[in-house]
Amino acid sequence: DMDMDMDIAIESPPPLPEHLSAILEVEPDPFVICPHATLRAPLGRHHMTLNINAEDVVVECDSCVIDTPGTHFSFGPYAKNVLIKGITMMGATESSIVFRYDGADASFEDCYWVNNDSVGMHGAVADMNSTSVVKFYRCEISDVKQSSSPRAGMHGAGNAATSSLTLRR
Repeated sequence: DMDMDMDIAIESPPPLPEHLSAILEVEPDPFVICPHATLRAPLGRHHMTLNINAEDVVVECDSCVIDTPGTHFSFGPYAKNVLIKGITMMGATESSIVFRYDGADASFEDCYWVNNDSVGMHGAVADMNSTSVVKFYRCEISDVKQSSSPRAGMHGAGNAATSSLTLRR
């Protein structure tokens, strides 16, 4: 009969050196695109989606343009406290910004949407198929998606306009 009275001691890890602990206290700089830049998809690529799935992300630019087909930004469930600022988004052939996962929280400031389109009945600017929080501050949405074929139940609507924003759940 082996009856041992063992005390287990768990030691604390040694403290981090000063230069490493100081890094943990520094807030990261925003991701800044050079002023007046235009981002286009590389030759031979149809899509250049910027996927954001992290907290405290800032994408900021002074008068920049994202002119690419497909979707410009997509947001995952961990995309919280995200700020997109000062960007013109154009040329999307699917919704420009997409929220397919619950929990994202993003703000758009001083952004513009022009000449975007989407697939089917999805909004040309935003497609929200989730319970996410999206805020627009001083933004201009000038896209009105044109539908060239009549939608079900709309007789005589051969050239009907549909919404730029689609909210589904």
